[in-house]
Amino acid sequence: MTVERDDAAFAARLLADAVHAVASIARDAGLSLDGYLVLHEAVAAGGIRPTVLGRLLGRSSGSLTPVLDRLAELDLAHRVTNPEDRRSSLVVATDAGVTIVTEAREKQAAVVRKIAAGLPEDVRRALAATDDDG
Repeated sequence: MTVERDDAAFAARLLADAVHAVASIARDAGLSLDGYLVLHEAVAAGGIRPTVLGRLLGRSSGSLTPVLDRLAELDLAHRVTNPEDRRSSLVVATDAGVTIVTEAREKQAAVVRKIAAGLPEDVRRALAATDDDG
C-alpha cells in the first residue's frame, strides 16, 4: 500500500469517526441526525429560515417539516414569525435546545482533539495555521 493510499484511508477513517460522533450526540439527545443538524444551525444563527436550512442540508424546506415538528414536540426549537418579513418564519432554538448544542459542541471538541492527536505534527500545524487565518 502506498503512503498516499494510507493517508487517504486514514483521512476516511477520521471522517467516519467524526460523523459517528455527531450521530451519537444526536441519538443521545433523542434526535435524528437531521434534527441535530437543524438545531445546531438554529443555535449558530440565532434563528434561521427553513429555506436556508434546506439549502444548508441539501433538502427542501418542506421535507424538513417533520424534523421541525419533532424539535417543537421536544421543546428544543420553534418556528416564529420573522420580524424582518412577517410572510416568513424563523426556526429558533429554545433554552433547552441551546443547552443540547452547547453540550454537544463540548463532546465534538473532545472528538476533534482525539482525531487531531492521531495526525502527523506537520498536518496539525497546517490545520492550526488555517484556523488562525479564518
